[in-house]
Amino acid sequence: MVTDHHGVGPDTLFEVKYSTGDKVWFPYHQVSCLEALSQYLEALGVPGITHLPKKISTPSTTIPVSTIDQFSAARQSVFGIVDRMVNNFASVSRLSRLQ
Repeated sequence: MVTDHHGVGPDTLFEVKYSTGDKVWFPYHQVSCLEALSQYLEALGVPGITHLPKKISTPSTTIPVSTIDQFSAARQSVFGIVDRMVNNFASVSRLSRLQ
């Protein structure tokens, strides 16, 4: 869900709130294809990014500005950890059956 914006036009940052309650600011080019952005613009009554009124929000210092690349790297790291855990569990299970 897009809940706020900061700036104007294609240089705008958008606050995205996840179902977990986490909030992250993303640049327009990384949220431009999200249905949530279309809904946000529609709720403001503007037909597109070029008509979005300039808004100066004060992003909280606790809300990170991120990029999709950072999420991708974090996702790969988490899946790598899970894969190692599954492999370790499988090894332990085989050993316990041999005993």
